[in-house]
Amino acid sequence: MPQDAFTLKFIADELSKELVGAKINRINQPNPDEVVLFTYNKGSNKKLLVSTNAVSARISFIEKEKPNPLTAYGFCMLLRKYLIGGEITKVEAIKNERIIKITLSALNDFFESKQRELYAEIMGKYSNVVLSENDKIIGSLKSFNLSLDSLRPLVSGMNYTLPPKQDKFLPDDPKLIAALDKKSEEDGFSLYSFLFENVIGLAKNTAKEIETRYFNKENTLNAGKVYEFLNEFLVNPGIKPCVKLNQNGMPKDFFITDYISESGETEFYDNVVTAQEECFRKKDEARIFGDYKRKLAAVVKKTDDKLKKRKKIIDEKEKNCSDAEEIKIKGELILANLYRIKRGDDTLIAENYYDGTTVKIPLDKTLTPSENAERYYKKYNKEKRTTAALVPQREELFKEIDYVNSLYSFINAAETYEDLLSVENELKAVGFIKSEAKKQKKKLPEKYDTFIVDGVTVKIGKNNVSNDELTSSADRNFYWMHVKGYHSAHVIICDKTPSENVIKTAAEICAYRSEARNGGKTEVDYTLKKYVKKPQGANPGFVNYTDYETISVMPEAHADLMKTK
Repeated sequence: MPQDAFTLKFIADELSKELVGAKINRINQPNPDEVVLFTYNKGSNKKLLVSTNAVSARISFIEKEKPNPLTAYGFCMLLRKYLIGGEITKVEAIKNERIIKITLSALNDFFESKQRELYAEIMGKYSNVVLSENDKIIGSLKSFNLSLDSLRPLVSGMNYTLPPKQDKFLPDDPKLIAALDKKSEEDGFSLYSFLFENVIGLAKNTAKEIETRYFNKENTLNAGKVYEFLNEFLVNPGIKPCVKLNQNGMPKDFFITDYISESGETEFYDNVVTAQEECFRKKDEARIFGDYKRKLAAVVKKTDDKLKKRKKIIDEKEKNCSDAEEIKIKGELILANLYRIKRGDDTLIAENYYDGTTVKIPLDKTLTPSENAERYYKKYNKEKRTTAALVPQREELFKEIDYVNSLYSFINAAETYEDLLSVENELKAVGFIKSEAKKQKKKLPEKYDTFIVDGVTVKIGKNNVSNDELTSSADRNFYWMHVKGYHSAHVIICDKTPSENVIKTAAEICAYRSEARNGGKTEVDYTLKKYVKKPQGANPGFVNYTDYETISVMPEAHADLMKTK
């Protein structure tokens, strides 16, 4: 993230225009890493977020109010005591630091006006929020032990100090020219690396951008020209706030201007603060969505692991019973050779009349010859009974494994928070997740997605439960679809005589909503709903179907055809 001193200066300038003169009406702390100031200025209410999260530290305006805990954090109570009712008088970036200072005027307990400061330190994992009065520290969001942080203690009553100075040049220090001139003579010199390692206030992205723009303008390296170009860019970069996207359309980074050194599609915004917040908001949503997916997958994995253990036990039992026929033959050979066996013999060597081989059969010396034969027959019968009992167990196990795999499929195919929520509801319904003990409202039917194709309604199941509900409630003469050989959504074409294009488009959506999404051409079966039957006691989503035809299509989302709710 280019949240360097260079970028934060422009963010502070934008915040200043909106916040100077604003009153602090309310303060929340949604979680240990964030505080939100609710401000009012010239008829406009704004929510100012200061986040110290290591991966999303920032100061910006947000639209949606974040949930607030029932019991306020201590730092939140401190901010409320000293800042509510106060007026913001100044917003500025501390020169060459990743710190934005908000100066306020607020009344103390004796109704005297006091100057107070709120420092938003946007420094990655070292980010913090510090409250002071006339630069005497009152408290901070993150506390540090004096002995562990002796270079910069943030202790109530002490003076607020800036982070220790870095051993770098200020951008406008003329000594930078000589240092660059000397360094450029070394083998493997990189202007980008030099700027990042030797100039205060530049992120790697910004240093790379300055190098790229300089060499687009100049053919050779000249220390004096680099110095002039650097300072001109830092003062006047040509503000064009934007967010760069990766190949999946997700934000990579936000910038105060269009960084030509950064690849990817560019989205432009009216101001830097909005670009910053949109970048982080989308990243946060993607992170939360990914965490939600992993959480549900972990729930399914617990059952999956149990099924794998059951399968291992069944496999071992079958393996132990795999010699049943051999044991039966040994019993037969003992009976056929009773006249040759004496009590006390421990071995019978006989010819196997099935294949002509010689067989060595162990005997129990304490048993008679006929009792030895009976012992082998008993073992044979026991193994046959075990094998027979394992058949339905294995069939049931495979059904459960198939159901678990279908859950994985729906989790992986989910594209929205609502998709995952519907899977979570299914997991609760089947007992994979314990429902809260609270009194629950009457459960609503699972929702499905609706598409309009050439005027025909096409409905798509979103998980196994909604697949069942969708299929069972459909007209018996409507068309039903499912991907051949893969877990997929059930699709209902709400028409008794759909056109070829409707069938093809619905099949493409069905293929996209399946495990075969990334597998190229996919076969999709379709039939009338009356030929689709759900076996009694079957897992959610499982059906049998007959009288079907098959169409081969490429998976396609057709998001433009989805009916908005």
